[in-house]
Amino acid sequence: MRKKMAVSMLVVSFVFMVTGCCIFHDWQEATCIEAKTCNKCGETEGEALGHDWEEVTCSTAKTSNRCGETEGEALGHDWEEATCSTAKTSNRCGETEGEALGHS
Repeated sequence: MRKKMAVSMLVVSFVFMVTGCCIFHDWQEATCIEAKTCNKCGETEGEALGHDWEEVTCSTAKTSNRCGETEGEALGHDWEEATCSTAKTSNRCGETEGEALGHS
C-alpha cells in the first residue's frame, strides 16, 4: 500500500513538473485579447480570438460582436432634405424622419 502511494505521489509530481500545473487545468476560455488561460498556473493555450467587428453605422460605433468593445464614433446621419414625395432620409442607412412635404 505504501509503495502504491509513493508511486502515485511520484506520478503526480512528475505531471506537475511537466505541465507546470496539476493534473487538471482550470481553463478560462479565450477572449478577443487573451488566449485560453489556466486559472491555477497561468499556462496559455492557443491564441486570442481577436475582435469580430461590426462596422460603424449612423447610430453606433464600430463594435466587437464578441466582447462589446467599441472603436471610434457613430457616423451620424447624412440627411437628404424632404421633398414633395419623400421624407427627410439618411443617405447612409435609409432611416427617415418626418414626412414628405407634399405638393402645394
